[in-house]
Amino acid sequence: MMKNYSKLLILLLISIVISACDDESMNNPVEDSSDLVEIQETLNGATTANYIINNDLNTQIMYAGGNYNNQQFTDGLMTSSDFYDANNNLTGRQKFQYDASKRLISKSNYEVEGASFVLNSEINFVYTVNEISSTQINYNIDGTISSTYQPNIFTLNSNNEIIKFEDFNFGGFWEATYTNGNLATINVNGYGNKDGIGTFSYTNQIAANAYQKEKFRFGPQWKINIMLHNQVGGFSFKQLAELGSNFLSGYSHVASDGSNVVSLTVDYEFDSQQRLITQTKNKLFYTSPTNYVITYTYE
Repeated sequence: MMKNYSKLLILLLISIVISACDDESMNNPVEDSSDLVEIQETLNGATTANYIINNDLNTQIMYAGGNYNNQQFTDGLMTSSDFYDANNNLTGRQKFQYDASKRLISKSNYEVEGASFVLNSEINFVYTVNEISSTQINYNIDGTISSTYQPNIFTLNSNNEIIKFEDFNFGGFWEATYTNGNLATINVNGYGNKDGIGTFSYTNQIAANAYQKEKFRFGPQWKINIMLHNQVGGFSFKQLAELGSNFLSGYSHVASDGSNVVSLTVDYEFDSQQRLITQTKNKLFYTSPTNYVITYTYE
């Protein structure tokens, strides 16, 4: 009797371990991205951008038409990005500064004038307990200030997620809610035909590093840093939706008057090592369908 009980207990423990391993492979694809070397994006069959990855750093972006960016890093954070045209002429530069917590505190834009860089604009970010304010200053070619924008305000919850953005220069704002680290809803107001409510869905798989490519530029605070960098206003939900803990499976954004809908469905393909190799997005922007395919290449 005791032997049979012991065998039963062993079989039960084995089944639990197997089940846990199955759940792990389903919900947690391989997180190691050190062998990722390139991410390619295509729109309706045409290549739009190639992201070159070296040791988890996005050192270069090549665009259709031949333009490209070379990006420099310090301690895993992008500190500058140089812009070149298709003839390899340097046309501009962006510089980034961070605080001790690796949060973005300034972004400066420079134009090339002869053999020199001339500061065109800068955005400074100030952090309080649950808010980040961003103020843009524009400069004349002689270095004097030409204009200063009102501060935009990002409001954060206790999980460091952006729950409200107030665009004081445009007069718009949006509010967001989250579930389990994923964007759940967004309510956009004050942006005209961009106003409306968006709802979002995600898979049960934990998002892989390769999918969250902004990590390769903006470090451990990448989710906040990329939003500060882009500040995309009424269509912020398109960026926010891809910052979740899980893979985005789709969304629907319905205009306030019900006249227009932006919808998206996303499918993923993994290799035998459970590495992400293809992401296919089918979007309907009002009445215009578009197809995005993102492929991931590993060493």
